Amino acid sequence: MSEQHVGPPHGPSSTTAVARAIGIVMVAYSFLWGLWPDVHGELFDPVVEVREWFNRPVGLGEDFGPLGVMLLLLVSGYLGTSRDADVVHRLVRVYVPLVAGAVLAAALIALHVEVLPNRTGAVPVPTDVLWDLTLVAHLAPGAPAVLALGWVLTVELITVVTGALTKLHRHACWLVPAAQLAVVAALVPFTEGLWLSFLPVAVIGQLMGSRGRVPNAVVPGALGIAAWVIVAWAETRSDLVNGWWYPLAACYAVLLFALLLRVGTTHRAVLWLATRARWLLAATGTVGWAVLHVSAAAPFAVSAALATAATAGAAEAAHRVGTARALARVPA
Repeated sequence: MSEQHVGPPHGPSSTTAVARAIGIVMVAYSFLWGLWPDVHGELFDPVVEVREWFNRPVGLGEDFGPLGVMLLLLVSGYLGTSRDADVVHRLVRVYVPLVAGAVLAAALIALHVEVLPNRTGAVPVPTDVLWDLTLVAHLAPGAPAVLALGWVLTVELITVVTGALTKLHRHACWLVPAAQLAVVAALVPFTEGLWLSFLPVAVIGQLMGSRGRVPNAVVPGALGIAAWVIVAWAETRSDLVNGWWYPLAACYAVLLFALLLRVGTTHRAVLWLATRARWLLAATGTVGWAVLHVSAAAPFAVSAALATAATAGAAEAAHRVGTARALARVPA
């Protein structure tokens, strides 16, 4: 693997690489190793032990999945405020995996191969891919998304656009986050969707990324608290997230992210995970679940290991073919 495919050894992508790598590992573990046995009425003893001795005592549900997603969105919000961020190329880097994942998910559904089910419980058909491509499936309540994790990439698309807006005026670094929080707060009483609980976390990432442009910490601090309050409020208003303790996960995510920002790295494995994170996200519920489906007769540990390897392989292939060569020098 050449160095140009892994990413720059220094700069914004390396300072956030550890957080992004940990986040995507948590997501893959949650949906490949944790959720599949639950959906199919099985027990995988190592996952059960981790839940008993770690997840439950610290209040982290869903096998670290939400915590991992929050880390990914904190990174996205943080990097989106960078003055050297190329907005168009970042939008392409996010949207292309969403499109590819949705088309693949639709094809697998047409072939009656199991893919990750969406959180709403709506059963999609292949033609529903059009709603994914227009993002409606991930923003409208109850929409039958074919790419179950596409809502994460949708939130990231929002943060790319709003992150660019924070650089238009000296006060925009706090006005744009405040506007986003106001919109989410206005929608929470009338609709539901996972993005309403997670966009405020990405906004916190934007506030952290803009801290050098704010005269004092009072306003971003107040907005950060408001973002957490909205996450807590959204949990009480939505059956999708009620009882999963996302506000606690948000606290852990922000604290962990703040610590990890001090940890720069040039480790190849970490940079590989960080630069392939979006493709890994898109492949987890499609390629990963498809392999779990076709290898279901094997012991689960073998099946899950194959699914993890296939997910990684698909992400690497897609990264190289889809975006790596054309956008190799664009900040992640």
